[in-house]
Amino acid sequence: MTGCKGQIDSRTLAELHSCPVDILGTEGDSVKLGRNDPRRTRIPTLKRVMALLKRTGSTASIEIKNIPTDPDFDPTDAFATTVADAIKRSRIPQSQLIVQSFWPPNLDVAQQILPDAELSLLTIPELNDGGPAYAQSHGYEWVSPQWPVDPGYEEQAHGQGRQIVPFTIDAPGKLRAAADAGADAVITNDPLRARRVLTRDAPRAPKPPPPPSARECRGTVAHRHMAPIRSLDPQPGAPRIFAMQFKQELDNVTSYRSFRAKIECMIRRYVVPHLARHRPNVVAFNEDIGLMTLGTGARGAAAREIFGNPEAAPGCEGQGAPCGAAAALGLVTAAYSPQVAAYQTEFPDMGPVAQTFVAATDTSAIRISRSRGRCTWPPAARSTTRPSCGPRATSVTRDRARCETSSSRTARCR
Repeated sequence: MTGCKGQIDSRTLAELHSCPVDILGTEGDSVKLGRNDPRRTRIPTLKRVMALLKRTGSTASIEIKNIPTDPDFDPTDAFATTVADAIKRSRIPQSQLIVQSFWPPNLDVAQQILPDAELSLLTIPELNDGGPAYAQSHGYEWVSPQWPVDPGYEEQAHGQGRQIVPFTIDAPGKLRAAADAGADAVITNDPLRARRVLTRDAPRAPKPPPPPSARECRGTVAHRHMAPIRSLDPQPGAPRIFAMQFKQELDNVTSYRSFRAKIECMIRRYVVPHLARHRPNVVAFNEDIGLMTLGTGARGAAAREIFGNPEAAPGCEGQGAPCGAAAALGLVTAAYSPQVAAYQTEFPDMGPVAQTFVAATDTSAIRISRSRGRCTWPPAARSTTRPSCGPRATSVTRDRARCETSSSRTARCR
């Protein structure tokens, strides 16, 4: 809010830019900022906000404010199109964006112009309960109900595959209540306070293990190499994609550390020196990376022995690799029985073979990406934070990684 009065459309852009943002919050829930408060600023244009997001890589939730109760409401698609086109011209990766609105036609316009941005349906209390179903039917990824919500809202929304970002929550107790109620994010007038409250309640993330040494990386090099194939997309802003294939060797999966070292050494050798600047970089491994996790660590020791000599499996003498593979899969299922049981409870329709693969690969991915021995089953909580965009409203989101509980929180800019 600013100290200026009157209709926005009655002022020029230069006049609006001279209006100081010296009130933090919204009508009925605001704080006057002192003359020397560092949060005081000028009204930013959408172009400036887009430039900030592009420069910092922050995620933003942008509201299209054009609803029938506005005195300057535009019943056509023109206003929403203007906003969406401006966002598109900024060339910011749409994966960094959530576009939100109370008026579904605004979201439908954004959906056409910004197909890779996520969408959020804002609802007032009288419409909260119908929000998740409407959002699901129209392909909106988020629902943003006015807080508080009725009991069961979280189960209803998440059951329909929607993420929840209630508004507008500033008090510490209400922030904690929203987090405990299953919100994936919150919209707040005071992002710094929200970050302090929510990160204070969650344990620190464990430090990742140190990178592999040059000696370790030399030990992971395969005996035969194929020269990398380059095919560079000339289109400005196009993502750079690294398609990776590695040699499957049992020595690389004797432990989570050895597997992590193999993958990280490949990335340091083939990816890091060639990263594109100011546009997305994508590293993709094929399905072989998942197959290798079946034999990783102590739980994969028996399976590794059979993979190395398929005929060593009882009953597989003279029958070769197919029989050995089936025997090894049975040993992996037994080794991951707690994880398999958990997946059977959460996803009863998942087949027995799929459960084994998911249990092994999911556990391995988490173990490799976190400190050794710090990720347990049942899951343990962690916390991460990201920089906020400034004094306006911010969302605080949670990381729903399989081996973490929903108490993990991350700051997201609005």
